[in-house]
Amino acid sequence: MKAVLKTGLGIGVEVLDVPYPKLTSTSVIMKTIACGICGADLEVYQGRLSKLAKLPMIMGHEVSGEIVEAGDGVTDFTAGDRVVIQPFTGMCGKCYYCKTGQAWSCPSRRMIGGMAEYVSVPNENLYLIPENMKPEEAPLCEPFAVALHALHAASFNILETAVVLGPGPVGLMTLMALRAAGAGLVVVTGTGKDVSPRLELATKIGADATVNIEEANAVNVVKTLTKGLGVDVVFDTTGSQKAGPQGMQMLKTKGRMIVIGHYPEDMALADPSYKGYSITGNVSYDWDTWERLMPYLERRHVDFEQFITHRLPLDEADKGFQLATSRKSVKVVLLP
Repeated sequence: MKAVLKTGLGIGVEVLDVPYPKLTSTSVIMKTIACGICGADLEVYQGRLSKLAKLPMIMGHEVSGEIVEAGDGVTDFTAGDRVVIQPFTGMCGKCYYCKTGQAWSCPSRRMIGGMAEYVSVPNENLYLIPENMKPEEAPLCEPFAVALHALHAASFNILETAVVLGPGPVGLMTLMALRAAGAGLVVVTGTGKDVSPRLELATKIGADATVNIEEANAVNVVKTLTKGLGVDVVFDTTGSQKAGPQGMQMLKTKGRMIVIGHYPEDMALADPSYKGYSITGNVSYDWDTWERLMPYLERRHVDFEQFITHRLPLDEADKGFQLATSRKSVKVVLLP
């Protein structure tokens, strides 16, 4: 079967033939319907490998599919079910983090690679796709889970004010979550490359203001909109050397900054103590996020399709990564 792999250092991915996945008593074999390209995938594509990246590796973790086989011990799902996956697996259950309820920090965890024609998925990582959602949209449940967990990490309250740094898929999902949470003001910032289609989509979704930082001073805009106070929470989805320090200048006294993007290891931020800022890292989510998210999506239709700007076959994966890197897209989805 075909799969998109990262096999070595440097820029790029390869579409190669790999063995058909193995079925266990507690897993299913899923025929992939769609797999999104996300920011973490782009880092691996560009050769910036995370601790979870062990080469060679099958790319992609925003995945939906249809079950074609189920192990003998799988009782909740059957062949023909259309599902979306929570992609983290392999937690050991024995380390300090697993034993203290922080399994998402387990050193043994890994991500299920979804850019393949077929994928083996543990039973506990599966969720049925809601009837009101198209299977091609379902991979966007994963970045929406990231956004929801970020709001939880911020202890965000109704009518609080916020800035979202970066109008990529996770930034736009964060905007959508803030609107659902009753935010009083949301400002989204981006660069000139982001104006179309990303900042335009931010306005459509409900941003009170968008700022092209190449044309306006974003800190001044935020201060003007908040009568000099700054906002309660800044969500930094960029991982940028420049965005983090700028975001801190947008906070009011005792404001909170939630870092969703991956900062470089040598990233330096100003001392937050003199204004009582708090800075919290929030890269993914936990089981509780998914257990709350999926019933919510069953009750309410969330328009994920508006984020999908490009659909490409698996063989054109490299083109998809180039599109995502150029920011001429919002979400690129591969269709095996």
